[in-house]
Amino acid sequence: MPSIYRKLPMLVVLALSASLQPITAFAESPGVSALKGQYAFLLKGVITTPGIASRATVAVGSFTADGQGNITSGEMDFTSAAETFQAVPITGTYTLDVAGGTLNLTSTKGTQSFVYYTPQDDLSAGKTYVSGSLVETDGGPVVSSGSFYQQDSRTFIPLVEFGNWKMALTGETFVSEGTPFPIFVSGNLLLSLEGNTLLNFTRRVGSGTPETISWYLVPGANIDSDGRMTFAAYGFTLNMAAYVIDQLHILAISTDPPQINPLMSGTITRD
Repeated sequence: MPSIYRKLPMLVVLALSASLQPITAFAESPGVSALKGQYAFLLKGVITTPGIASRATVAVGSFTADGQGNITSGEMDFTSAAETFQAVPITGTYTLDVAGGTLNLTSTKGTQSFVYYTPQDDLSAGKTYVSGSLVETDGGPVVSSGSFYQQDSRTFIPLVEFGNWKMALTGETFVSEGTPFPIFVSGNLLLSLEGNTLLNFTRRVGSGTPETISWYLVPGANIDSDGRMTFAAYGFTLNMAAYVIDQLHILAISTDPPQINPLMSGTITRD
């Protein structure tokens, strides 16, 4: 039987032939050197163990990538109904190819493994990625996902930048059985010369009526070398850990056990 190509115009044949050629890769792999520096991350997840009603988890932290595939330092805070810990040191390893790579974070609590993705941009020589998204893949009792952002260590100084900061947090209440209620918090933090932080916020639990509340938060004395700082409520039990990205952005979670206060996480941004 004669080939169908013999019945087609030559230009069509050439077009069809070209469409069957192997697809060239999107871009050349930048290598592990394109992930270098300090990165703050925020993870939200769930406990996969059956029989637990309050399953949500949150984690916030920072890791330092050396540009050679090693996580040389960092720390992490984690909150869940099953376990809560603060400022646990982390190290690890990572890989990087065209689309992203793998990341392993090791602490005294074990090793968490992730697949992460970076923007599909061609990097000029010496440039590094400033953000990425990641999902946990280690098969442990916690499954989480989130984002990481390159930090500006020049902003790791006491918060002398007085003024208004906006806060947006989400999370859930603790229950021993049944279904937890989602919680939504939005407000502003006003830093004062006395070092106290006036927190005005609106909180809504589930489909209930929104409440408007004012609290004083006391910032911790210092921001450490990983960009970590803390807040504690004055006259009320509420504790938070936060990691500075830059002079305009902070990632935060509640660090109280959810049995004491609702589990929350989100962002604090500067006006």
